[in-house]
Amino acid sequence: SPDGKTLVTGGADAQLRYWSLAKGEPSGAPLPTDFSVTSLVFNPAGTILAASCAQSLNQGRTVLWDAATRDRLGPPHSYEAEKLTAVNHVSFQPGGILMASCGSLLDGRGKGGRAMWDTFQRNLHSRIEFPAAQTQVAFSRNGETLITGGVDRSVRFWDVSTQESLCPPIWHSFNIGRLACSPRRDTVFTLAFGDFLREWELPRRRFTTHATAAAGAQSPK
Repeated sequence: SPDGKTLVTGGADAQLRYWSLAKGEPSGAPLPTDFSVTSLVFNPAGTILAASCAQSLNQGRTVLWDAATRDRLGPPHSYEAEKLTAVNHVSFQPGGILMASCGSLLDGRGKGGRAMWDTFQRNLHSRIEFPAAQTQVAFSRNGETLITGGVDRSVRFWDVSTQESLCPPIWHSFNIGRLACSPRRDTVFTLAFGDFLREWELPRRRFTTHATAAAGAQSPK
């Protein structure tokens, strides 16, 4: 949670568990999600908890909860219009107005997509398809840039207001496993499986530093 007091976990057992970080023990009973959980995130205010999910029927879901009462906030967002199956990741825009999610398309050809929608009105803001499934999505600290990463080994930068690509993709040696934007400066960290953790400036896409290397990784050529 943003206040650093609560940890929430979820996984293939389709349950959410709240943990007290001060006590190091569960806080309350598990919450059923009905779907396998692929990612969890609080909104910046800490009032809403979002989970991206997948299920055996090839239909992705994003589910919202009131973080304090632990009640669901309306029905799950099913992504039927967006044609997303397993939703791999979800992220809040700073300020919490928009949410972005990414995953795989139900087309049988390995394509992917990402969607943005209004957190409170549940209205679709935009949708873009990709040639490959997307694994990560993140907003810049000012909320004006959306960054996506996928199994095609690319990281892409998007203007949130116009939906236009800001620059050519950044290509990595392996599939993108993690994305995270710095809360203090205009940079994004990318981690490809078995590769180095890298930091890039926004929006000029200039590589700045090798932060660390994953265990057993080789230096990129």
